[in-house]
Parts: sequence; C-alpha cells; structure tokens
Amino acid sequence: MTTAMGSAVRPFLFFACALMMAFALSIQADSHDDADAVYAAYQRHVALFEAGQYDEAIDQLGEAYRLGISVLPEHDEDVANLAFNYGAGLMWAQRTEAAIPVLEDALQRFEALNLGDESLNAAHTYLVHAFEIMGQSDNATEHCLAIGRLLSGETETDSVPLYLPVARLGPALKHARKPLTVVFTVDSSGFTRNPEVVGASPHPALKHAALDTVREFRFAPAFESETAVAQNDVEYTFHFDEIRAQIEQGRMVDMPSLQPNSVRDSRRQGAWNSTCRFGGHC
Repeated sequence: MTTAMGSAVRPFLFFACALMMAFALSIQADSHDDADAVYAAYQRHVALFEAGQYDEAIDQLGEAYRLGISVLPEHDEDVANLAFNYGAGLMWAQRTEAAIPVLEDALQRFEALNLGDESLNAAHTYLVHAFEIMGQSDNATEHCLAIGRLLSGETETDSVPLYLPVARLGPALKHARKPLTVVFTVDSSGFTRNPEVVGASPHPALKHAALDTVREFRFAPAFESETAVAQNDVEYTFHFDEIRAQIEQGRMVDMPSLQPNSVRDSRRQGAWNSTCRFGGHC
C-alpha cells in the first residue's frame, strides 16, 4: 500500500521542505528611486507584520506588489516573488477569491523567468487549494496535473497529496478516539475514488464523515512514461488530536500558511532582500 500522509497537520510530501524556502528580492531597476519606493512599501509591510497587524500588513504587501508592477521591468524576479508572497498572504487571511488572480500572475511570471520547479510547484499548489476552497475542482485539476508532470520528469512517480480538508469532520470528531485509516484509489486526475475504512470499524457517524472528507482530497496523480495514471491502495490516517489542534488554530484546510513572525529583510548597496518562510511542518 502507498501511504498518502501519516499526519493530518503535515502538508503534502513534496512541498514540505519547500515550505521554508526563501525568496531573495534584489531589485535592480533603472531608477534607484523606483527601487527605493518598492523597498519602502515592503518595509511598511514588514513593520505592520511585526506589530501584529496582519490584515493591514497583507494589504500593504499588495501595495508593494502593485507598485513593483508599475515601476519595475516587466520580467523582473522581484515582481514575481512579490506576487507569490502577496497571493500566499491573501490565502493565509482566507481571502481566497482575491488570491487566485495574484497567484496566477505569480505562476506566469515564474514560468516566464524559468525560476525552477520549486517555485512552480509552490504556485500550482496554492492554486489547487484556492480553486478547491472556491468549489472549482475542474480548475484545480489543471494544477494537480501540472505538479505531477513537474515531479515526474522522466521517472515514474507515486501520487502526492495536495489538498486535505481534514478539519471538516465537524461534530463527528466527538466520537474520535484512536487514529483511523482509510484506503482509496487516486485517479489520473488526482481525485480520490472508492474510499474504505481499514481496521476496526469506528462509530458510524465518524466513519461516514471520514469517508466524505477523503472524497474531497486532491492529489498530484501518479505518472508512468509521462502519462498520468490511477494508483490503487493509497492510505491516509486521521490523527484526531492533531486535527483538533488544527481546528483550534482556525485552519480548516491543511495548507501552507504565511508565518508573519518569520519575515526578515536587509538592505545592501542599494538592493534589498527579504526572507519569507511558509509553513512550519517540515
């Protein structure tokens, strides 16, 4: 059997280490004034984060992103990074509909700049989450397949979990005591099919809720010879103490989240750098 994920609050496998990746923003504009203006806007964002004013900080990050679009070159890595960070921030603030066009812009810029699979995976993954949260599974499928292709290269791959709304178990959680494992098939579009509880049968309400939850999971499908294929006997184990903790944190979907207290930046010789960490469950 293939184990999909051993913990409800751990994100997807391939993205776990990328969650801590840094985005170096070294602005090189024709005008130092332009670079300074974007830097100043980003500094205001950092100050707001450090003051705990997270919603205001995200709005200010949006201002830095829009200013970067207007004054920096079209194909500029800094604008791409600002777009991704702003889109991630909007997702963290549960402003999903607003996040989608920003993340799509970040993805297009990453592709144009050929920044590598890690950046593309990150943008595609956020878009899977965004479209699923909005109930647009068909749009999410495009990004599930894109991630599968990126991961496969010329080798065969297993399916990879991307979107796990495990906190939607609702009132059935009161019946949860021991971990519960579900086995299922991941089809060639990354949907789960035919979930079944394995082991001792839980309370009927919990069993029903767990199966319904697994039906909402999305995966990057397995690939063979550069073709997406179904994968049978994939397992997922619900760890209910961790799910309860996730709910207490207000996270209804297991997803990468912007960590405000991890933002750091420095300025060097007219350029500027920032480091933003995403998640913390590597």
